[in-house]
Amino acid sequence: MFNFDTFYITWYARAKRFATFYLKNEEEAEDVVQDVFVTIYKNRFILDETRNEVGYLFTSLKNTCLTHIRLKHHKKQQTSIDKLSAQQELLLAEEALEHIFTDFRDEKHIQQLIEEAINKLPPRCREIFIMCKIQKKTQIEVAQSLGLSHNTIETQMGIAYKKLRVLLRDILPFVILFGVFDGIIKILK
Repeated sequence: MFNFDTFYITWYARAKRFATFYLKNEEEAEDVVQDVFVTIYKNRFILDETRNEVGYLFTSLKNTCLTHIRLKHHKKQQTSIDKLSAQQELLLAEEALEHIFTDFRDEKHIQQLIEEAINKLPPRCREIFIMCKIQKKTQIEVAQSLGLSHNTIETQMGIAYKKLRVLLRDILPFVILFGVFDGIIKILK
């Protein structure tokens, strides 16, 4: 049975970080998140049937943020032309939100998607990435351990970052917001 109180306590702060990340305004984000939670509370009996409360939360949040951004963009179009960079920022946030993956169950599901992406790396590249980022070894230690040059390790890490950026592009905001794998955040650099 869906327990709204526990769900709210568990997910409110993360939902607010998510909305703030895209709306760039903490007060607006808080309003949006509260509206979404009110809607969830009103529809809590439906959630008993769907069983993906987290996916429902972030899909609702994504759609509400998109609506909010589009309204802001529309208002900015009607004002002055000097706000072109603000309009571009709104368009970028809208584009990013439209493509984000929100149908996950919890952090473990995000972690599973990350692990699947890491497992899709070429074998040597995966081994080097795991040693550097998961086992927290320095590139020099990895090079010595595998009998490779430091340049080879740097090259393989570059390949890993490039491939993981592509494989994880739709969930990267959640990786950052939830801090699922601390080492993987470097993928963004």
